[in-house]
Amino acid sequence: MRVLHFCRSFSPLSETFVYDYIIGLERHGVENHVVAYDRQNADSRPFARVETIDGSLRWNPRRLGARLLAVLGLPVPGELTWPAVRRRLRRVAPRIAPDVVHAHFGPEGVMIAPVAAALGLPLVVTFYGFDVSQLARLAYWQTHYDRLWPATAAITVLSLDMKRQALRLGCPEEKLHVIHLGRNGHSVPPRAGVRSPVRRLVTVGRLIEKKGHLDAVEAFGRLAAEYPDLRLEIVGEGDLRPRLERRIQELGLGDRILLRGALSNDRALAAMAESDGFLLCSRTGSDGDQEGTPTVLVEAQMIGLPCVATVHAGIPELIPPENRTLLAPEGDVDGIARCVQHLLTRDEAELQRIVDTGRRHVSAQFDLAQETRKLMELYGVCAG
Repeated sequence: MRVLHFCRSFSPLSETFVYDYIIGLERHGVENHVVAYDRQNADSRPFARVETIDGSLRWNPRRLGARLLAVLGLPVPGELTWPAVRRRLRRVAPRIAPDVVHAHFGPEGVMIAPVAAALGLPLVVTFYGFDVSQLARLAYWQTHYDRLWPATAAITVLSLDMKRQALRLGCPEEKLHVIHLGRNGHSVPPRAGVRSPVRRLVTVGRLIEKKGHLDAVEAFGRLAAEYPDLRLEIVGEGDLRPRLERRIQELGLGDRILLRGALSNDRALAAMAESDGFLLCSRTGSDGDQEGTPTVLVEAQMIGLPCVATVHAGIPELIPPENRTLLAPEGDVDGIARCVQHLLTRDEAELQRIVDTGRRHVSAQFDLAQETRKLMELYGVCAG
């Protein structure tokens, strides 16, 4: 089996999942080739079969006033480059001679669907979050998705919640497959025991609205006086940083909430392993942007961290039913604070139960080898 993967960039720090799946597929004997606009993090994420298309063609539907243009029904800036990208891809694909073409993210699927059709290749498209939430609110992308569904052999999504969203957008149910973002347990070793009481929290994610970092800071502020030894580390970088810094200072918490900036995956995992508990306050952005299934929640539970999170997108599917008392409604700062306080007051035996239950759940449902096997089997069906 030979697969051509198409994505904007290979592989940003925030998109570990694409790299992980390609490496996982390699272990199962699939020959993978990546075509992208540019190559990132080649040293930390080595992979030989990557071909780049001129970076001057790089586009992003969320930049350059694209949303306004889409609302007006006009072409987004990137669409003007699609014919050139398609021509280049049509030259590259025959050299690779793939059995299947796999587009990562909905807009990428829209862009290359005509190429796959012209070459007679089955197309698989994976939606990851913003593409089936934020973009799908716009008539511009709804129209393109309506054209995409019949051009695909299969659509994969990350959760049952995303499946429901795709069905509402008109994707035929028989083409929809839930394939989780998994992690290899060997690459996320569990730590021994739990730390009690929980006093050092960590959260990991880009500093953007949907990650809910401002809610995390506000919830911390609710508890700060009662728990003077409570600490929070925020790992990630993004446009929200100045606003976060300002709010942390306004609350007088500059010595207790640390913004660590962007870290490599290995360093982020180390920061998590050094903490007592994990916090993720994801919420729907004002532009409709939503999570898919944040891989950090899988990693945190594999490591052995008790987790507080929000009822948002596919997050409840990541948390075992027994631990869902630690889920707060998204955007509910008081509810988040209550869940954190619940964690702070658990004894060692209860924390161990939470940790063991979480680890069993993600090991059974979000194992990378298991999910890559599902993807490989889907490729086989699509290729006939």
